[in-house]
Amino acid sequence: MSLRSIPSAAVYLLALAPWAAGAQSPEAFRYQAVARDGGGQLVVNTAVGVQFQLHQGSAGGTVVYAETHSPTTNAQGLFTVAVGEGSPTSGTFSTIDWSAGSYFVEVGLDPAGGTAYSTIGVQQLLSVPYALQAKGASTAQHADTAQYAQQAGPPGNAPGEIRYWNGSAWVNLPLGPSGQSLTSCGGTLQWGPCAVQTRLNAGETPCQIVNSGVPLDSLWGKNYLGGLIAYLDPNTCQGFVVTGNETVSYWMEDSGGTGVCDQTLVGGTSTALLTGPANSLAIASLPGCDLTNVIQEMSYVFGPSWSLPSRDDLLACYTNLFLHGLGNFQPTAYWSSSEASSSVAWAVDFNNGNSIGWSKEFYLNVRGVKNF
Repeated sequence: MSLRSIPSAAVYLLALAPWAAGAQSPEAFRYQAVARDGGGQLVVNTAVGVQFQLHQGSAGGTVVYAETHSPTTNAQGLFTVAVGEGSPTSGTFSTIDWSAGSYFVEVGLDPAGGTAYSTIGVQQLLSVPYALQAKGASTAQHADTAQYAQQAGPPGNAPGEIRYWNGSAWVNLPLGPSGQSLTSCGGTLQWGPCAVQTRLNAGETPCQIVNSGVPLDSLWGKNYLGGLIAYLDPNTCQGFVVTGNETVSYWMEDSGGTGVCDQTLVGGTSTALLTGPANSLAIASLPGCDLTNVIQEMSYVFGPSWSLPSRDDLLACYTNLFLHGLGNFQPTAYWSSSEASSSVAWAVDFNNGNSIGWSKEFYLNVRGVKNF
């Protein structure tokens, strides 16, 4: 049993609002959440143990205050507590200087209702407590009304609107749909899940994203490691990206009409997924033919970190990218790194997805791949 949290710092947080007394600093702020079990089912009519720790400066900063609560969820799994009105275990809530930098709240949960708390997430307290701190300051501290208004941020425009500081300006976020989760995405707040590309840009891996519940096909064509995601095995977390541009090249060129290179069996060039790098190394290592093969051309156009895809790699590109209008592939044949015989290598025709054996001296389109 746990209080569910969503990747990218979103939680089932329904409200985080302050209470203040007169012109004093905030006496408490409300934390309201929905408890769900490990299978995503609501935990209803159950007493749970909750711990709050306030960190100053960063998520791992000094704990300036901590307290515990023992709320009971209702029939919808909802519980509400007032942070500042629990049982203190360290520090004094009323002496917290809210103007002394940023604060982060770490939430711990014991589903059995005891004190064996497990951390379920850390969130930065945004403008809510700090707005009360500004409101509670004396008028003598804010003789310049215009300057105070600028520091406090703009007023809201509609009920339920959220105001947060993005690092350079105040941003007003309208009230989201009922039941929707608030998510931190690349330094901004939004209702609902982050876009896959935003999560990749923030440093999550394709496997982490898929294992968080995002459909596998949401990854196809997204930018990652300098290419476009074309394949992922979520069980092994292995996959590959493909270049967004292409070139044209022979697989192996005849060496002065002798047939030494284009009719020599390279060997070890597999058709299987993710064998492009090993195949490419075998092709490039053929003695005396290092300047007459497709790997040389690829290195010149794409760079040395890219390999020629295997036949099954190309079939994955055809299925996952081309058929969905992704990757800017052409309806033509593309070389694979998979060898069929001493004079023939496999290609995939993107007109129909068929594998074809072509003479190694033919000029066909070429894409590079990079495994991860």
